[in-house]
Amino acid sequence: LIPAAHDSLQYHFFFPGFFVALRVFHTATLQHHSAWLHDFDSHETIQLHNSYQPLCQVGEASDLALSGSELELTDPSPQGAAVIRLRPSNTDAKAFLQSKGVQLEGGLAELVVHFETDRVYGWLPAGQESEGKPVVHRPELMCRAIWGGVEQRGRGYSKRYWGQYGPHWGYRFIHGIAVEQTVQGEAPITAACTASDVALVWTADATFGTSKYNYFKLILPHAQLQESLTQDTYQQADCGYATIGGARHAAEIVEIASWSTRIHGKNSEMSSLMENRLCRLTLRCGRDKEYVGFAYNERCYGTVK
Repeated sequence: LIPAAHDSLQYHFFFPGFFVALRVFHTATLQHHSAWLHDFDSHETIQLHNSYQPLCQVGEASDLALSGSELELTDPSPQGAAVIRLRPSNTDAKAFLQSKGVQLEGGLAELVVHFETDRVYGWLPAGQESEGKPVVHRPELMCRAIWGGVEQRGRGYSKRYWGQYGPHWGYRFIHGIAVEQTVQGEAPITAACTASDVALVWTADATFGTSKYNYFKLILPHAQLQESLTQDTYQQADCGYATIGGARHAAEIVEIASWSTRIHGKNSEMSSLMENRLCRLTLRCGRDKEYVGFAYNERCYGTVK
């Protein structure tokens, strides 16, 4: 992670049996990392960890390889094989993971997610043009994990951005995977995780310092990336809107589960409230196309220092 700057990592994964999200915030005054999951069978939402204990860099500084007592992350290149290992120390999380038959390592329950992708996108966010530090998005991670004693395969997302953000900020973000409404015979989460091709959407509406930043990116099945002009997209509390090629698009979300935390170190000037939500997604593309699936929604407001 880059010292004396805001360096942020975001990962989340949709599986037929569960959803899991991971966040790492590194700033000049703190390092915070957290993870939580939702189980589709029991409808339980579990915090895996929520920590300010600094992670250690493993190997070369140019590699993204971090290690701590509850988290190990190895993600050396945007298109290479990568792995996340989550080893919660709290009793409830350990018991829940063990009930789901996850791997055991050193007497601890360990949730291991392997992932890779060939879809990588990057651009310069608003306010970062002079810094030359692009954000890196991977909207379709192909992932696998052991859950319920068997291997499950799913899809996920990751993002990394770094630079001088803030000192005040606020943003809304949605990422979703979906299949056509006409797909029959499978629950949407199973279809969205296992279909050969899906609709992908990711969109944000943000202000970093005094810089306005928003986008709406869309990849429909068997199609190339489409995107709106920045002035043609915005978000409300439960929907991201855009106009692309003259057609109205909307990513509508309905909350299934949520988790939140305040990010503020004891000796840090940072104070931001971050909320994560797992949602059902209805993606409307013009008048003719409608897709259904699942989405991750993140909202965060406050200071970043």
